[in-house]
Amino acid sequence: MISNKTGINIIVALATVLLFGIGTIKLFGTTVSSKFHRANDSVMSEVSFGDSGGSRNYRNSAVDAQVQFDAPERVPTIKRHVDYGTHPEVKTAVDSVSTFAIDVDTASYAYARRALQNNMLPSPHGVRVEEFVNAFTYRDKAPTEEALTAYLEAAPSPVSAESDTYILRIAVKAADLETVGRKPWNLTFLVDVSGSMGGDDRIGLLKAAMLESVEHMKPDDTVSVVTYAGRTEVALAPTLVKDRSTILRAIDELNTGGGTDMGTGLELAYDLASKSHDEGAVSRVVVMSDGDTNIGAMGQDALLAQIAEYAGKGIKMTTVGVGDQFNDADMEQLANRGDGSYVYLDGKAQVRKVFGDELAMWMQDVASDVKIQVEFDPMAVSNWRQIGYENRAMADSEFRNDAKDAGEMGVGHTVTALYEIKLTGEPSSNLATVRLRYRPEGAKSHIERELYLGTEGVKRQLSAASDDLKFSVAVASFALMLKHAPEAKNVTPELIEELVSAGHGERAVEFAQLVRRTKSLWAGRL
Repeated sequence: MISNKTGINIIVALATVLLFGIGTIKLFGTTVSSKFHRANDSVMSEVSFGDSGGSRNYRNSAVDAQVQFDAPERVPTIKRHVDYGTHPEVKTAVDSVSTFAIDVDTASYAYARRALQNNMLPSPHGVRVEEFVNAFTYRDKAPTEEALTAYLEAAPSPVSAESDTYILRIAVKAADLETVGRKPWNLTFLVDVSGSMGGDDRIGLLKAAMLESVEHMKPDDTVSVVTYAGRTEVALAPTLVKDRSTILRAIDELNTGGGTDMGTGLELAYDLASKSHDEGAVSRVVVMSDGDTNIGAMGQDALLAQIAEYAGKGIKMTTVGVGDQFNDADMEQLANRGDGSYVYLDGKAQVRKVFGDELAMWMQDVASDVKIQVEFDPMAVSNWRQIGYENRAMADSEFRNDAKDAGEMGVGHTVTALYEIKLTGEPSSNLATVRLRYRPEGAKSHIERELYLGTEGVKRQLSAASDDLKFSVAVASFALMLKHAPEAKNVTPELIEELVSAGHGERAVEFAQLVRRTKSLWAGRL
Protein backbone atom coordinates (compact mmCIF):
# COMPACT_ATOMS: atom_id res chain seq x y z
CA MET A 1 0.00 0.00 0.00
CA ILE A 2 1.22 3.49 -0.84
CA SER A 3 1.45 5.89 2.11
CA ASN A 4 -0.33 9.27 2.05
CA LYS A 5 3.01 11.08 1.93
CA THR A 6 4.23 8.94 -0.98
CA GLY A 7 0.95 9.51 -2.86
CA ILE A 8 1.24 13.27 -2.44
CA ASN A 9 4.83 13.19 -3.74
CA ILE A 10 3.73 11.26 -6.84
CA ILE A 11 0.94 13.77 -7.56
CA VAL A 12 3.34 16.70 -7.17
CA ALA A 13 5.84 15.02 -9.52
CA LEU A 14 3.20 14.37 -12.17
CA ALA A 15 1.94 17.96 -11.94
CA THR A 16 5.51 19.24 -12.36
CA VAL A 17 6.01 17.15 -15.50
CA LEU A 18 2.70 18.36 -16.92
CA LEU A 19 3.49 22.03 -16.27
CA PHE A 20 6.96 21.62 -17.76
CA GLY A 21 5.44 20.07 -20.90
CA ILE A 22 2.95 22.90 -21.29
CA GLY A 23 5.70 25.47 -20.77
CA THR A 24 7.86 23.76 -23.39
CA ILE A 25 5.03 23.80 -25.93
CA LYS A 26 4.36 27.46 -25.26
CA LEU A 27 8.04 28.32 -25.51
CA PHE A 28 8.87 26.47 -28.72
CA GLY A 29 5.45 26.20 -30.42
CA THR A 30 5.28 29.87 -31.44
CA THR A 31 3.58 30.73 -34.71
CA VAL A 32 3.00 33.99 -36.55
CA SER A 33 -0.69 33.44 -35.79
CA SER A 34 -0.38 33.77 -32.02
CA LYS A 35 1.88 36.80 -32.24
CA PHE A 36 -0.32 38.59 -34.76
CA HIS A 37 -3.32 37.82 -32.55
CA ARG A 38 -1.68 39.52 -29.57
CA ALA A 39 -0.58 42.43 -31.72
CA ASN A 40 -4.14 43.00 -32.90
CA ASP A 41 -5.88 42.67 -29.53
CA SER A 42 -5.92 46.45 -29.10
CA VAL A 43 -7.56 46.91 -32.49
CA MET A 44 -10.47 44.75 -31.40
CA SER A 45 -11.50 47.30 -28.77
CA GLU A 46 -10.51 50.65 -30.25
CA VAL A 47 -10.31 52.41 -33.61
CA SER A 48 -7.98 55.40 -33.75
CA PHE A 49 -8.31 58.50 -35.89
CA GLY A 50 -6.26 61.66 -35.88
CA ASP A 51 -5.22 64.89 -37.54
CA SER A 52 -2.27 67.23 -37.46
CA GLY A 53 -3.44 68.46 -34.07
CA GLY A 54 -3.14 65.03 -32.49
CA SER A 55 -4.93 61.70 -32.45
CA ARG A 56 -8.45 61.05 -31.23
CA ASN A 57 -9.62 57.69 -29.99
CA TYR A 58 -13.18 56.45 -30.36
CA ARG A 59 -14.44 53.32 -28.71
CA ASN A 60 -15.22 50.62 -31.20
CA SER A 61 -19.00 50.63 -31.67
CA ALA A 62 -18.99 46.82 -31.87
CA VAL A 63 -17.84 46.77 -28.24
CA ASP A 64 -20.27 49.40 -26.94
CA ALA A 65 -23.38 48.09 -28.71
CA GLN A 66 -24.41 44.52 -29.29
CA VAL A 67 -27.33 43.51 -31.51
CA GLN A 68 -28.95 40.15 -30.89
CA PHE A 69 -30.06 38.16 -33.93
CA ASP A 70 -32.29 35.10 -33.95
CA ALA A 71 -29.79 33.29 -36.13
CA PRO A 72 -28.89 29.60 -36.36
CA GLU A 73 -25.84 28.33 -34.54
CA ARG A 74 -22.64 28.72 -36.55
CA VAL A 75 -20.18 25.91 -36.99
CA PRO A 76 -16.72 27.33 -36.15
CA THR A 77 -14.40 26.24 -38.95
CA ILE A 78 -11.84 29.02 -39.34
CA LYS A 79 -8.94 29.02 -36.92
CA ARG A 80 -8.40 32.72 -36.28
CA HIS A 81 -9.94 36.06 -37.19
CA VAL A 82 -9.31 39.55 -35.90
CA ASP A 83 -12.56 41.42 -35.26
CA TYR A 84 -12.03 45.08 -36.13
CA GLY A 85 -15.60 46.02 -35.25
CA THR A 86 -17.28 48.88 -37.11
CA HIS A 87 -16.70 52.62 -37.34
CA PRO A 88 -18.73 54.84 -35.00
CA GLU A 89 -20.90 57.70 -36.17
CA VAL A 90 -19.00 60.97 -35.88
CA LYS A 91 -20.30 64.53 -35.39
CA THR A 92 -18.82 66.67 -38.15
CA ALA A 93 -18.43 69.64 -35.79
CA VAL A 94 -16.08 67.50 -33.70
CA ASP A 95 -14.22 65.73 -36.50
CA SER A 96 -14.78 66.54 -40.17
CA VAL A 97 -11.93 64.51 -41.69
CA SER A 98 -11.60 60.78 -42.44
CA THR A 99 -8.34 59.24 -43.70
CA PHE A 100 -7.66 55.65 -44.71
CA ALA A 101 -5.53 53.39 -46.91
CA ILE A 102 -7.27 51.54 -49.74
CA ASP A 103 -7.74 47.77 -49.72
CA VAL A 104 -8.24 45.51 -52.75
CA ASP A 105 -8.41 42.19 -50.85
CA THR A 106 -11.47 40.01 -51.44
CA ALA A 107 -10.79 36.93 -49.27
CA SER A 108 -13.50 37.74 -46.72
CA TYR A 109 -16.28 37.55 -49.32
CA ALA A 110 -15.02 34.35 -50.94
CA TYR A 111 -14.73 32.59 -47.58
CA ALA A 112 -18.23 33.70 -46.56
CA ARG A 113 -19.54 32.42 -49.89
CA ARG A 114 -18.01 29.01 -49.20
CA ALA A 115 -19.63 28.86 -45.77
CA LEU A 116 -23.06 29.89 -47.08
CA GLN A 117 -22.92 27.43 -49.96
CA ASN A 118 -22.25 24.76 -47.35
CA ASN A 119 -25.35 25.86 -45.39
CA MET A 120 -23.41 27.60 -42.63
CA LEU A 121 -23.20 31.23 -41.59
CA PRO A 122 -19.66 32.65 -41.69
CA SER A 123 -17.99 33.84 -38.52
CA PRO A 124 -19.03 37.50 -38.02
CA HIS A 125 -15.48 38.29 -36.90
CA GLY A 126 -14.15 37.38 -40.34
CA VAL A 127 -16.53 39.66 -42.26
CA ARG A 128 -14.75 42.74 -43.63
CA VAL A 129 -17.25 44.95 -45.43
CA GLU A 130 -14.81 46.50 -47.91
CA GLU A 131 -13.70 43.04 -49.09
CA PHE A 132 -17.32 42.15 -49.87
CA VAL A 133 -17.87 45.39 -51.80
CA ASN A 134 -14.59 45.19 -53.71
CA ALA A 135 -15.19 41.57 -54.73
CA PHE A 136 -17.50 42.80 -57.49
CA THR A 137 -16.95 44.55 -60.81
CA TYR A 138 -18.43 48.01 -61.36
CA ARG A 139 -18.91 50.20 -64.43
CA ASP A 140 -16.54 53.04 -63.54
CA LYS A 141 -14.39 54.02 -66.55
CA ALA A 142 -10.63 53.49 -66.39
CA PRO A 143 -8.40 56.54 -66.89
CA THR A 144 -6.38 56.80 -70.09
CA GLU A 145 -3.88 59.52 -69.18
CA GLU A 146 -3.08 58.80 -65.53
CA ALA A 147 -2.73 55.82 -63.21
CA LEU A 148 -5.86 56.47 -61.14
CA THR A 149 -9.07 58.44 -61.33
CA ALA A 150 -11.99 58.84 -58.91
CA TYR A 151 -15.77 59.25 -59.04
CA LEU A 152 -18.21 60.64 -56.44
CA GLU A 153 -21.95 60.05 -56.06
CA ALA A 154 -24.49 60.52 -53.27
CA ALA A 155 -28.13 59.45 -52.94
CA PRO A 156 -30.66 58.70 -50.17
CA SER A 157 -29.75 55.72 -48.01
CA PRO A 158 -32.04 52.75 -48.69
CA VAL A 159 -31.27 51.19 -45.31
CA SER A 160 -32.05 54.16 -43.06
CA ALA A 161 -35.47 55.21 -41.82
CA GLU A 162 -34.30 58.83 -41.53
CA SER A 163 -34.96 61.03 -44.57
CA ASP A 164 -31.85 63.15 -44.07
CA THR A 165 -29.49 60.16 -44.30
CA TYR A 166 -27.59 59.64 -47.56
CA ILE A 167 -24.93 57.31 -48.93
CA LEU A 168 -21.74 58.75 -50.43
CA ARG A 169 -19.95 56.42 -52.84
CA ILE A 170 -16.29 57.04 -53.68
CA ALA A 171 -14.89 54.90 -56.49
CA VAL A 172 -11.22 54.83 -57.45
CA LYS A 173 -10.45 53.21 -60.80
CA ALA A 174 -7.01 52.13 -62.02
CA ALA A 175 -5.78 52.35 -65.61
CA ASP A 176 -6.12 49.15 -67.61
CA LEU A 177 -3.37 47.01 -69.07
CA GLU A 178 -3.68 48.52 -72.54
CA THR A 179 -2.95 51.97 -71.11
CA VAL A 180 0.05 51.15 -68.90
CA GLY A 181 1.53 48.31 -70.97
CA ARG A 182 2.32 44.81 -69.80
CA LYS A 183 5.66 44.18 -68.13
CA PRO A 184 7.60 40.90 -67.96
CA TRP A 185 6.42 38.75 -65.05
CA ASN A 186 8.48 36.73 -62.59
CA LEU A 187 6.17 34.69 -60.34
CA THR A 188 7.45 32.49 -57.53
CA PHE A 189 4.81 30.20 -56.01
CA LEU A 190 5.46 29.19 -52.40
CA VAL A 191 3.18 26.20 -51.84
CA ASP A 192 2.27 24.58 -48.53
CA VAL A 193 2.39 20.81 -49.14
CA SER A 194 2.00 19.72 -45.51
CA GLY A 195 -0.26 16.80 -44.62
CA SER A 196 -3.35 18.96 -44.11
CA MET A 197 -3.14 20.19 -47.72
CA GLY A 198 -4.44 16.95 -49.23
CA GLY A 199 -7.73 17.12 -51.10
CA ASP A 200 -9.32 18.76 -54.12
CA ASP A 201 -10.31 21.86 -52.13
CA ARG A 202 -6.70 22.46 -51.06
CA ILE A 203 -3.75 21.26 -53.12
CA GLY A 204 -6.18 20.51 -55.97
CA LEU A 205 -7.28 24.16 -56.17
CA LEU A 206 -3.72 25.44 -55.82
CA LYS A 207 -2.52 23.24 -58.68
CA ALA A 208 -5.44 24.49 -60.77
CA ALA A 209 -4.53 28.09 -59.91
CA MET A 210 -0.91 27.67 -60.98
CA LEU A 211 -1.93 25.93 -64.20
CA GLU A 212 -4.46 28.67 -64.94
CA SER A 213 -1.87 31.39 -64.40
CA VAL A 214 0.56 29.72 -66.82
CA GLU A 215 -2.19 29.78 -69.47
CA HIS A 216 -2.39 33.58 -69.11
CA MET A 217 1.33 34.35 -69.05
CA LYS A 218 3.66 35.27 -71.89
CA PRO A 219 6.36 32.88 -73.24
CA ASP A 220 9.19 35.00 -71.79
CA ASP A 221 7.64 35.29 -68.32
CA THR A 222 9.26 33.23 -65.56
CA VAL A 223 7.71 30.77 -63.11
CA SER A 224 9.31 29.00 -60.15
CA VAL A 225 7.84 26.81 -57.41
CA VAL A 226 9.04 26.31 -53.84
CA THR A 227 7.32 23.86 -51.50
CA TYR A 228 7.39 23.69 -47.72
CA ALA A 229 6.24 21.07 -45.25
CA GLY A 230 8.60 19.25 -42.89
CA ARG A 231 11.36 20.54 -45.18
CA THR A 232 11.70 23.10 -47.93
CA GLU A 233 12.42 22.24 -51.57
CA VAL A 234 12.69 23.87 -54.96
CA ALA A 235 10.09 22.00 -57.01
CA LEU A 236 10.77 24.15 -60.07
CA ALA A 237 13.76 26.40 -60.64
CA PRO A 238 13.04 29.67 -62.50
CA THR A 239 11.70 28.51 -65.87
CA LEU A 240 10.47 30.45 -68.89
CA VAL A 241 6.78 29.90 -69.60
CA LYS A 242 7.58 28.81 -73.13
CA ASP A 243 8.94 25.62 -71.53
CA ARG A 244 5.40 24.68 -70.62
CA SER A 245 5.88 20.94 -70.37
CA THR A 246 8.52 21.32 -67.63
CA ILE A 247 6.30 23.68 -65.64
CA LEU A 248 3.18 21.58 -65.96
CA ARG A 249 5.04 18.42 -64.97
CA ALA A 250 6.48 20.07 -61.85
CA ILE A 251 3.03 21.28 -60.77
CA ASP A 252 1.42 17.91 -61.44
CA GLU A 253 4.03 16.09 -59.35
CA LEU A 254 3.37 18.09 -56.16
CA ASN A 255 2.40 15.79 -53.29
CA THR A 256 1.38 16.48 -49.70
CA GLY A 257 2.66 15.17 -46.37
CA GLY A 258 4.59 16.28 -43.28
CA GLY A 259 4.62 19.30 -41.00
CA THR A 260 4.68 23.04 -41.74
CA ASP A 261 7.61 25.49 -41.77
CA MET A 262 6.85 28.64 -43.73
CA GLY A 263 9.86 30.60 -42.46
CA THR A 264 12.52 28.70 -44.38
CA GLY A 265 10.16 28.43 -47.34
CA LEU A 266 9.89 32.19 -47.55
CA GLU A 267 13.65 32.59 -47.41
CA LEU A 268 14.13 30.19 -50.32
CA ALA A 269 11.24 31.67 -52.35
CA TYR A 270 12.57 35.21 -52.00
CA ASP A 271 16.07 34.03 -52.87
CA LEU A 272 14.79 32.53 -56.12
CA ALA A 273 12.66 35.59 -56.89
CA SER A 274 15.55 37.99 -56.32
CA LYS A 275 17.82 36.04 -58.67
CA SER A 276 15.24 36.35 -61.45
CA HIS A 277 14.24 39.94 -60.65
CA ASP A 278 14.96 42.66 -63.19
CA GLU A 279 14.25 46.38 -62.97
CA GLY A 280 11.07 47.13 -64.86
CA ALA A 281 9.69 43.61 -64.41
CA VAL A 282 6.92 42.36 -62.11
CA SER A 283 8.32 40.11 -59.39
CA ARG A 284 5.95 38.53 -56.90
CA VAL A 285 6.02 35.73 -54.33
CA VAL A 286 2.62 34.00 -54.18
CA VAL A 287 2.14 32.25 -50.83
CA MET A 288 -0.44 29.42 -50.96
CA SER A 289 -1.57 27.74 -47.75
CA ASP A 290 -4.51 26.33 -45.80
CA GLY A 291 -3.41 26.72 -42.21
CA ASP A 292 -1.04 28.06 -39.59
CA THR A 293 1.91 29.98 -40.95
CA ASN A 294 4.41 28.36 -38.58
CA ILE A 295 7.64 30.32 -38.89
CA GLY A 296 9.97 27.68 -37.51
CA ALA A 297 13.23 29.06 -36.10
CA MET A 298 12.68 32.52 -37.63
CA GLY A 299 11.18 35.13 -35.30
CA GLN A 300 8.17 37.24 -36.15
CA ASP A 301 10.10 40.51 -36.35
CA ALA A 302 12.75 39.01 -38.62
CA LEU A 303 10.11 37.48 -40.89
CA LEU A 304 8.13 40.70 -41.29
CA ALA A 305 11.28 42.76 -41.74
CA GLN A 306 12.41 40.40 -44.51
CA ILE A 307 9.06 40.64 -46.29
CA ALA A 308 9.06 44.44 -46.09
CA GLU A 309 12.67 44.64 -47.25
CA TYR A 310 11.96 42.60 -50.37
CA ALA A 311 8.81 44.63 -51.05
CA GLY A 312 10.97 47.75 -50.98
CA LYS A 313 13.16 46.15 -53.65
CA GLY A 314 10.15 45.53 -55.88
CA ILE A 315 9.41 41.89 -54.96
CA LYS A 316 5.88 41.95 -53.61
CA MET A 317 3.69 39.27 -52.06
CA THR A 318 0.25 37.83 -52.70
CA THR A 319 -1.28 35.38 -50.22
CA VAL A 320 -3.82 32.73 -51.22
CA GLY A 321 -5.96 30.82 -48.73
CA VAL A 322 -7.75 27.51 -49.28
CA GLY A 323 -9.67 24.97 -47.22
CA ASP A 324 -11.87 25.45 -44.16
CA GLN A 325 -9.11 25.90 -41.58
CA PHE A 326 -6.90 28.53 -43.19
CA ASN A 327 -5.57 31.31 -40.99
CA ASP A 328 -7.31 34.49 -42.05
CA ALA A 329 -5.45 36.92 -39.77
CA ASP A 330 -1.98 35.71 -40.71
CA MET A 331 -2.60 35.67 -44.44
CA GLU A 332 -3.95 39.22 -44.42
CA GLN A 333 -1.08 40.55 -42.32
CA LEU A 334 1.60 38.90 -44.45
CA ALA A 335 0.12 40.35 -47.64
CA ASN A 336 -0.10 43.80 -46.07
CA ARG A 337 3.56 43.74 -45.09
CA GLY A 338 4.51 42.49 -48.54
CA ASP A 339 2.72 45.36 -50.35
CA GLY A 340 0.41 42.81 -51.91
CA SER A 341 -3.07 41.38 -51.95
CA TYR A 342 -4.92 38.57 -50.24
CA VAL A 343 -7.42 36.25 -51.90
CA TYR A 344 -9.27 33.06 -51.01
CA LEU A 345 -10.11 30.23 -53.40
CA ASP A 346 -13.44 28.54 -52.70
CA GLY A 347 -13.78 26.68 -56.00
CA LYS A 348 -12.84 26.38 -59.66
CA ALA A 349 -14.87 29.47 -60.62
CA GLN A 350 -12.82 31.61 -58.24
CA VAL A 351 -9.62 30.07 -59.63
CA ARG A 352 -10.62 31.09 -63.17
CA LYS A 353 -11.55 34.58 -61.99
CA VAL A 354 -8.43 35.37 -59.94
CA PHE A 355 -5.74 33.44 -61.84
CA GLY A 356 -7.35 33.72 -65.25
CA ASP A 357 -9.57 36.69 -66.07
CA GLU A 358 -8.06 38.98 -63.41
CA LEU A 359 -4.49 37.69 -63.22
CA ALA A 360 -2.94 40.94 -64.48
CA MET A 361 -5.01 42.90 -61.96
CA TRP A 362 -3.58 40.94 -59.05
CA MET A 363 -0.01 40.68 -60.32
CA GLN A 364 0.86 44.04 -61.93
CA ASP A 365 0.38 47.22 -59.89
CA VAL A 366 -0.16 50.68 -61.36
CA ALA A 367 -0.07 52.66 -58.10
CA SER A 368 1.35 52.25 -54.59
CA ASP A 369 0.68 53.90 -51.23
CA VAL A 370 -2.86 54.80 -52.24
CA LYS A 371 -4.60 56.89 -49.57
CA ILE A 372 -7.97 58.63 -49.46
CA GLN A 373 -8.92 61.59 -47.29
CA VAL A 374 -12.50 62.85 -47.07
CA GLU A 375 -13.37 66.23 -45.53
CA PHE A 376 -17.01 67.11 -44.84
CA ASP A 377 -18.46 70.60 -44.62
CA PRO A 378 -19.95 70.93 -41.08
CA MET A 379 -22.53 73.38 -42.40
CA ALA A 380 -23.93 70.80 -44.82
CA VAL A 381 -23.16 67.48 -43.06
CA SER A 382 -24.05 67.04 -39.39
CA ASN A 383 -22.84 63.44 -38.93
CA TRP A 384 -20.91 60.84 -40.92
CA ARG A 385 -19.80 57.23 -40.60
CA GLN A 386 -17.44 55.26 -42.80
CA ILE A 387 -18.66 51.80 -43.79
CA GLY A 388 -15.73 49.35 -43.74
CA TYR A 389 -11.95 49.82 -43.84
CA GLU A 390 -11.76 49.64 -40.02
CA ASN A 391 -8.27 48.13 -40.09
CA ARG A 392 -7.10 50.63 -42.73
CA ALA A 393 -7.82 53.79 -40.73
CA MET A 394 -4.96 56.30 -40.61
CA ALA A 395 -4.26 59.44 -38.63
CA ASP A 396 -5.16 62.49 -40.70
CA SER A 397 -1.59 63.74 -40.32
CA GLU A 398 -0.34 60.60 -42.10
CA PHE A 399 -2.09 61.43 -45.35
CA ARG A 400 0.85 63.43 -46.75
CA ASN A 401 3.48 61.47 -44.84
CA ASP A 402 4.82 59.39 -47.71
CA ALA A 403 6.86 57.26 -45.33
CA LYS A 404 3.58 55.75 -44.11
CA ASP A 405 2.77 52.67 -46.12
CA ALA A 406 -0.69 52.28 -47.70
CA GLY A 407 -2.41 50.05 -50.25
CA GLU A 408 -1.58 49.10 -53.82
CA MET A 409 -3.84 48.95 -56.88
CA GLY A 410 -3.35 46.67 -59.86
CA VAL A 411 -4.29 47.29 -63.49
CA GLY A 412 -8.04 47.72 -63.89
CA HIS A 413 -8.76 47.48 -60.17
CA THR A 414 -11.74 49.34 -58.71
CA VAL A 415 -11.83 50.34 -55.05
CA THR A 416 -15.14 51.48 -53.58
CA ALA A 417 -15.60 53.31 -50.28
CA LEU A 418 -18.99 54.13 -48.75
CA TYR A 419 -19.99 56.74 -46.17
CA GLU A 420 -23.31 57.23 -44.45
CA ILE A 421 -23.87 60.98 -44.07
CA LYS A 422 -26.64 63.12 -42.55
CA LEU A 423 -27.40 66.34 -44.39
CA THR A 424 -28.45 69.54 -42.63
CA GLY A 425 -30.29 70.96 -45.62
CA GLU A 426 -27.85 73.83 -45.98
CA PRO A 427 -26.40 74.37 -49.48
CA SER A 428 -22.67 73.81 -50.02
CA SER A 429 -20.40 73.76 -53.06
CA ASN A 430 -18.08 71.30 -51.30
CA LEU A 431 -20.27 69.11 -49.14
CA ALA A 432 -17.48 66.55 -49.43
CA THR A 433 -13.89 67.18 -50.50
CA VAL A 434 -12.12 63.96 -51.49
CA ARG A 435 -8.34 63.84 -51.77
CA LEU A 436 -6.58 60.96 -53.49
CA ARG A 437 -2.84 60.52 -52.97
CA TYR A 438 -0.65 57.82 -54.52
CA ARG A 439 2.67 57.03 -56.16
CA PRO A 440 2.45 55.80 -59.77
CA GLU A 441 4.31 52.52 -60.19
CA GLY A 442 7.93 53.23 -61.10
CA ALA A 443 7.74 56.91 -60.08
CA LYS A 444 9.73 58.42 -57.20
CA SER A 445 7.24 61.09 -56.14
CA HIS A 446 3.59 61.01 -55.09
CA ILE A 447 0.62 62.62 -56.84
CA GLU A 448 -2.37 64.19 -55.11
CA ARG A 449 -5.79 64.79 -56.67
CA GLU A 450 -8.75 66.67 -55.17
CA LEU A 451 -12.46 66.24 -56.05
CA TYR A 452 -15.57 68.01 -54.79
CA LEU A 453 -19.22 67.11 -54.40
CA GLY A 454 -21.70 69.91 -53.79
CA THR A 455 -25.27 69.65 -52.55
CA GLU A 456 -26.51 70.36 -56.10
CA GLY A 457 -24.85 67.13 -57.23
CA VAL A 458 -26.62 64.97 -54.64
CA LYS A 459 -29.39 62.75 -56.05
CA ARG A 460 -32.59 63.33 -54.10
CA GLN A 461 -34.27 60.08 -55.14
CA LEU A 462 -32.72 56.63 -54.83
CA SER A 463 -34.19 55.74 -58.20
CA ALA A 464 -31.92 58.39 -59.78
CA ALA A 465 -28.79 56.77 -58.35
CA SER A 466 -26.55 54.57 -60.47
CA ASP A 467 -26.79 50.79 -60.34
CA ASP A 468 -23.23 50.81 -58.98
CA LEU A 469 -24.26 52.80 -55.90
CA LYS A 470 -27.34 50.69 -55.24
CA PHE A 471 -25.51 47.41 -55.75
CA SER A 472 -22.52 48.39 -53.58
CA VAL A 473 -24.91 49.45 -50.79
CA ALA A 474 -26.70 46.10 -51.09
CA VAL A 475 -23.42 44.21 -50.76
CA ALA A 476 -22.22 46.36 -47.85
CA SER A 477 -25.56 45.93 -46.05
CA PHE A 478 -25.34 42.16 -46.54
CA ALA A 479 -21.86 42.15 -44.98
CA LEU A 480 -23.01 44.25 -42.03
CA MET A 481 -25.92 41.86 -41.48
CA LEU A 482 -23.58 38.84 -41.46
CA LYS A 483 -21.27 40.77 -39.13
CA HIS A 484 -24.17 41.33 -36.70
CA ALA A 485 -23.27 45.03 -36.74
CA PRO A 486 -25.46 47.52 -34.85
CA GLU A 487 -25.79 49.48 -38.09
CA ALA A 488 -27.63 46.54 -39.65
CA LYS A 489 -30.67 46.78 -37.40
CA ASN A 490 -32.85 47.95 -40.30
CA VAL A 491 -31.36 45.52 -42.83
CA THR A 492 -33.29 42.47 -43.98
CA PRO A 493 -32.55 39.96 -46.75
CA GLU A 494 -35.71 41.17 -48.48
CA LEU A 495 -34.40 44.75 -48.54
CA ILE A 496 -31.07 43.59 -49.96
CA GLU A 497 -32.85 41.63 -52.68
CA GLU A 498 -34.71 44.79 -53.74
CA LEU A 499 -31.41 46.67 -54.20
CA VAL A 500 -29.73 44.04 -56.34
CA SER A 501 -29.73 45.04 -59.98
CA ALA A 502 -29.84 42.39 -62.69
CA GLY A 503 -27.63 44.75 -64.69
CA HIS A 504 -24.57 43.45 -62.84
CA GLY A 505 -24.67 40.13 -64.67
CA GLU A 506 -23.81 36.67 -63.40
CA ARG A 507 -22.13 37.90 -60.24
CA ALA A 508 -25.31 39.73 -59.21
CA VAL A 509 -27.25 36.52 -59.80
CA GLU A 510 -24.76 34.65 -57.61
CA PHE A 511 -25.03 37.35 -54.93
CA ALA A 512 -28.83 37.21 -54.98
CA GLN A 513 -28.65 33.44 -54.50
CA LEU A 514 -26.41 33.90 -51.46
CA VAL A 515 -28.88 36.40 -49.99
CA ARG A 516 -31.74 33.93 -50.44
CA ARG A 517 -29.69 31.15 -48.87
CA THR A 518 -28.88 33.41 -45.92
CA LYS A 519 -32.57 34.18 -45.50
CA SER A 520 -33.29 30.46 -45.24
CA LEU A 521 -30.44 29.96 -42.77
CA TRP A 522 -31.65 32.83 -40.64
CA ALA A 523 -35.09 31.27 -40.48
CA GLY A 524 -33.52 27.95 -39.46
CA ARG A 525 -34.98 26.04 -42.39
CA LEU A 526 -31.70 24.43 -43.47
